[in-house]
Amino acid sequence: MMNPQAKIKSIHVSFNESDNPIYVYADRTRLKQIFINLLSNAIKYNQVGGTVNIECSSSSLKWVHISVKDTGSGIPLEKLDQLFQLHNRLGQEFGTEAGSGIGLFVTKKLVELMGGVIGVESTVGVGSIFWIKLPSERSGDDNVSATEFEVTSNG
Repeated sequence: MMNPQAKIKSIHVSFNESDNPIYVYADRTRLKQIFINLLSNAIKYNQVGGTVNIECSSSSLKWVHISVKDTGSGIPLEKLDQLFQLHNRLGQEFGTEAGSGIGLFVTKKLVELMGGVIGVESTVGVGSIFWIKLPSERSGDDNVSATEFEVTSNG
């Protein structure tokens, strides 16, 4: 789904491959919107010929950690606390990339509605890593359904 946007800027998108499926206790539609928002930003604010790397791991029985790492220009430390504010594009309002400044605000709300946490690490001149931590499948509860997040190189 995001490959056409990446190809325009010659951005290579990669996924860590795993033989074991990782299950997330999440709403499928909300999870898809989170990925669209994070990947869209990683591509949009990246450099031509850059990379985006998606990693997914289960560090415990309770949490799944998913990160989206880009090789963009990075975000200054003093602006990081403004990232998830509504309509705040961190000075990019007059830049070449279109946007309304609601993507990360919505992403944060969706992650929190599913009991998760979102964060960012960034280094100017190197890039950014946006990460989310979501509950894994809750074992023993027959009344819940889990969403399987399968990481493949085919998108």
